[in-house]
Amino acid sequence: MISQDEIEAIKHGVELVSFMKARGIELHQVGENYRGLCPFHEDTTPSFTVNPKENLWNCFGCGTGGDVIRFVELIDQVDFTQAVKRLSANHPKPGKPKTAVKEKKKGLSVADKKLLARGNRIQKTEDRSQKRPGKKVLSVADKKLLARVVGYYQHSFTEDSRGVDYLRNRGITTNQTLTDFGAGFVNGSLKKILPEDPAVIKTLKTLGILNAKGNEIFYKCVVFPIYDTDGAIVNLYGRNIDPAHGVSHLYLAGSRSGLVNRQAVPRSASIILTESIIDAVTLYDQGFTNVIPAYGVNGLTEDHLVLFNSAVTEVYLCFDSDPAGKDGATQAAEQLQKKGITVYTVELPDKDITIYFNRHTPEEFEQLLKAANPASVEQSDSLNKRKQTLYQQEEHGFTVGYATRQYQVKGIQRGDTQLKATIKVSEDVSSSKTLRADYHRPLLLSVPATGSPSSVPICLPNRKR
Repeated sequence: MISQDEIEAIKHGVELVSFMKARGIELHQVGENYRGLCPFHEDTTPSFTVNPKENLWNCFGCGTGGDVIRFVELIDQVDFTQAVKRLSANHPKPGKPKTAVKEKKKGLSVADKKLLARGNRIQKTEDRSQKRPGKKVLSVADKKLLARVVGYYQHSFTEDSRGVDYLRNRGITTNQTLTDFGAGFVNGSLKKILPEDPAVIKTLKTLGILNAKGNEIFYKCVVFPIYDTDGAIVNLYGRNIDPAHGVSHLYLAGSRSGLVNRQAVPRSASIILTESIIDAVTLYDQGFTNVIPAYGVNGLTEDHLVLFNSAVTEVYLCFDSDPAGKDGATQAAEQLQKKGITVYTVELPDKDITIYFNRHTPEEFEQLLKAANPASVEQSDSLNKRKQTLYQQEEHGFTVGYATRQYQVKGIQRGDTQLKATIKVSEDVSSSKTLRADYHRPLLLSVPATGSPSSVPICLPNRKR
């Protein structure tokens, strides 16, 4: 049974702003609070607010809010107990004494000294009687040690300009994009701060951080963490900034697992699938935030399929235009279609995404998406003629249209200044097919007793590109 002390420790011990940023939520400080686009509805104006002092969040657009546990419930679509378990697995439980670790290295900052010494304490508590044959499954201790290594790489990214310069030369220029994807850089300094503990060194070699000689495998790589469904780092992707003197693409040892930018799925039922993580970061930087990467031409994993199967209705494949990329796109399309997902293939006129955006604009890429799915253009042209024009008075409410959305507003309870209403969103006013379950819920809307379409202050969502 989960104790109340443990619940309270999670509520107040998990720093909400950092946790949300690690899950890909883009937040900007406004006064004492942070604000961003809500991940639970198609938000176009920042209505999602986080109060770091109270460690609480709230969305003024859709009315959701709460603490970190409630956030995990909604973002991962799990119940309260499961949300607490997921958070407990990645954060220390209350009441456990912390033993000091003697740091033998000299000349390091206090922050550097503490970073992997914490990993040392974690590693010593691991049950070593359990071996991991076959497919590698990371223990909680492994994940926490890996998270601290990635944290150090992210610190190095801010101190060593080579990683930033490499990405900017590739056209990735927005600092927020780099923050959202947790970019790091490996400059070879990690071993200087490692605790002199053979168990930690051995684990880092097993994970694939260090080679047999104790050197960093991802040396001179820009790195991006890959997360599991609990928000824990389970893999690492590295892009060598000097591919002439090493392997261009690197992952941790073992099979591919985890996902990058998984939060795109709650926001949109339409996903762009790229061949690589760098391609996804590039598209995201250009404003296409509904993007998730595969791990190479044959890198569509079971984790992708499980995530897509829950909410995705269509996928736009955007692989490289070379023969390997085209073959990989064909294979990925077959896997997705078996899951009942509609697939559209984006035909790049250039070899890859990086080259494309060196020569073209985001608006031109929009045209490639439309060319991949001509039906979307016809539907858009037809429905845009009715944009913000449909209004029909009914006996117990009214219907109002906006772009592809039709809103039926029916009164349930009247107050002095508010009308409590249930919004039903469908493809057409005559259709009973609902678009997304997250739109089909009670909302509080300020509606005058006698209104017209222009006086109905409804926040209408648009898909962000």
